[in-house]
Amino acid sequence: MSKVAKVKFIDYHRSVTKALDLIGAASGLPDKGLIIIKPNLTNADGPPVTTNVAAAEAVYKYCKAHCRAEIIIGDGCGNGTTEESYRANGYKKLAKKYGIRLIDFNQEKTVLVKNDDALQLKEFHIPEIVQ
Repeated sequence: MSKVAKVKFIDYHRSVTKALDLIGAASGLPDKGLIIIKPNLTNADGPPVTTNVAAAEAVYKYCKAHCRAEIIIGDGCGNGTTEESYRANGYKKLAKKYGIRLIDFNQEKTVLVKNDDALQLKEFHIPEIVQ
């Protein structure tokens, strides 16, 4: 079952933290393994077209405070390059600040996923890292 939280926006850190606490996100985080934060970086344009880097930072800090899993940020732009979008939107600075690995899904090795029961897209490729 999906969980939803509605909170008044104060700032990204406080509002994201409160929303994640309200849905009990900490209890669902893995203690080991990998967490991929996937912002919406469709191109190098800034918010609201793309996810504000402060929102991704708030999610990162929340995960870091509640688990020991490796946390990375991954995305794949549809227009321009992911590298340009990371740089233009402040994700390169965020990665440097916290030592976060940035992944470009468009450049990653892919694996074929098949689902004969699907109504559409019975097979497609996904980045191996998200498998």
